[in-house]
Amino acid sequence: MKERNAMNETKRIILCAISTMGSINVDQLKRFLFDPKIIEPLDIAWPLAELRQEGFLNQTIGETGIQYEITQKGEEALRQEPLIQAKSGQISQNALEYQALFAKERDYPAQYTEQANAIIPVFLSIRKRDKVLFKISVIVHDVETAEKIKRHWMQNAQKAYSQTWECIAEGAPLPLFD
Repeated sequence: MKERNAMNETKRIILCAISTMGSINVDQLKRFLFDPKIIEPLDIAWPLAELRQEGFLNQTIGETGIQYEITQKGEEALRQEPLIQAKSGQISQNALEYQALFAKERDYPAQYTEQANAIIPVFLSIRKRDKVLFKISVIVHDVETAEKIKRHWMQNAQKAYSQTWECIAEGAPLPLFD
């Protein structure tokens, strides 16, 4: 009788994280796993592809791009091969903080697209639920600058909005949105 090939720890950690966090994109998953050092930074593209191919994850397109969700088969695999308590506890402990952060970031999307001609548009928005309140794009010439803008957008978005409004609306009150 052939012995069943056990799922490696990295895949179990990824499954547990996605199960705990819900729908999540690759960037968010990396931050959730690497920032608090749940696992050491590594290329998670291959384990994600394998988990998807094995039917443990679904891939969907959402507001934040390609997102991953655990399937029923993935949940069952976690029940059969649970994580060691320390890793599972660390994932649970950090989940609420990161879920709140990712929810807030959905209101302040920032993304860029590298193009072959060394022009990199950076798209920045402020949203409130389903409404876009403010949207701008800036052109930069290097990924480093695009990353810096993306990283600082959420904390400076309201200031950028207020100052832009002040410059273009000539004293009109800032609109209030429900």
